[in-house]
Amino acid sequence: MRGLFLTAAAVGVAAVALGVTGALASTAGARGKVCGAKRCMTLPAALAYSLSQRSGSYSTTGTPKPARYYRIVIKSRGEGFISQTILWLPRQKLWYDRQFLTPPVPGYWRTEDPAVRSKLTTFVRKLQPFPAPAKWSRVLPK
Repeated sequence: MRGLFLTAAAVGVAAVALGVTGALASTAGARGKVCGAKRCMTLPAALAYSLSQRSGSYSTTGTPKPARYYRIVIKSRGEGFISQTILWLPRQKLWYDRQFLTPPVPGYWRTEDPAVRSKLTTFVRKLQPFPAPAKWSRVLPK
């Protein structure tokens, strides 16, 4: 009887451990939205995932002249994913990237990620961008 109890307890502990691991795995990932002048749209999961990774190639650049832009907000959880806010200037092919890391790092201007450009361009086709601000400091994420 005692052996049966210990076996049942071991199976119960294993089931709880698997359940916790599965729950943690299911919460890892990224979700996001892209906003224009009049509304926001939820990004497809695959596109949010791509944007939350630090795998794209880019070059840092100086601050551009004010231009029309979209605001992309990525919320992420788990190892290897980054929460960030991006101001995307499609005509200039530039991003302002503000990543929310520990320790904090400042945002920076950079070239866009060519791997996601076509997907983003298609996705925002019916979304009107924000107008060019008088100064970037008024709209940059803090």
